[in-house]
Amino acid sequence: MKNRTYYTLIFSCIVTVLMSFPLVAQDKGGVIATLYGNRFFINLPNKIELGFQGFCGNEKELTFICEKCDSIVNGSDKYTYFVYTRKIGSLKLEVYANTEEDTTDVLISQSWYNVDTLPSPSVKFGSYFSSQQINLENNSHKRFFAKYPPSIDLEATFSVDSWMVQINDKVFKGKGSNFSEELNQFLFEENHSDKFKIEVCLTVNSPDQIQREICDVFRVKPN
Repeated sequence: MKNRTYYTLIFSCIVTVLMSFPLVAQDKGGVIATLYGNRFFINLPNKIELGFQGFCGNEKELTFICEKCDSIVNGSDKYTYFVYTRKIGSLKLEVYANTEEDTTDVLISQSWYNVDTLPSPSVKFGSYFSSQQINLENNSHKRFFAKYPPSIDLEATFSVDSWMVQINDKVFKGKGSNFSEELNQFLFEENHSDKFKIEVCLTVNSPDQIQREICDVFRVKPN
């Protein structure tokens, strides 16, 4: 039999209706709610919230069984936990509970999750994604960002380690996210009577501990 990882905690009564796929035993049940449905991400605190029914008035012992979890940590809220894993693939999370009157473990929830790395973010040139034409006169943020566009419903913070910009035959490089003096001078002090494109590549540090290189092409309106 494979080794299993057990996590045991004490919790008190709560009756909550949350979205999940519970497996209910007898008259006792529970549900697991997550931020992103059945998706977990490696090296991140994957938040889950638990809700229970049929246990009111009894102290209970809660046991998690998860072979591919590295750890399950209780959050600041009594019924919030964070699941950590480094393994890409599928993950099964089972929750068992018992009471002082009945020490038999009852399976109250069984859920499967797909575990993957975060999707790569998009390059943001100041206030602009590449789908937008840049107006240099309205660009107040003279720095690069790595962010998800509105079409990706995820929350993650990425930091820019370094960048490279090519405009025609000119190449600019820098560390961190801020534009260099040379790039600022070219963009904001020189006259650009014709439309031109900017090729940008960023090296970014990600919350899932993977360093990524992301590139995109932007088009700039003439002055």
